[in-house]
Amino acid sequence: MRLDRTFIKALRMLLAVILFVFSMNGFFGFLPMPEPPEQAARFLQALGEAGYVLPMLYSVEIIIGVFLLLNRFTPLAILAFSPIALNILLYHLLLDPIGGAVGYITVLIEVILLVAYFRHYQPLLQKEGSR
Repeated sequence: MRLDRTFIKALRMLLAVILFVFSMNGFFGFLPMPEPPEQAARFLQALGEAGYVLPMLYSVEIIIGVFLLLNRFTPLAILAFSPIALNILLYHLLLDPIGGAVGYITVLIEVILLVAYFRHYQPLLQKEGSR
């Protein structure tokens, strides 16, 4: 049982680091990123031209990463990352399947953490009035 908790803690920390590093890279560009396929590049360009989408996304990811790193509001942080993880998965499956190793790993970690913290979400899934 201790190994399971240690494993989940390690995954939580790894997800926090991934979110923090890649979001900071979105703001400061310190990691060279491979050139995405043309369709993916157009999609990212459109998000960038909107002016607010990518900065908001990076900011939310940093906040989630800090919560995960500090082990504060962890179930909420994991749940809040779910729609972002889904979009990461769809982006890589549909637009950049070859360049998605970190993205696929991130989504896998998210799914494992959702399962590990499922007991926290059970009240949300109960029928109204059955509590």
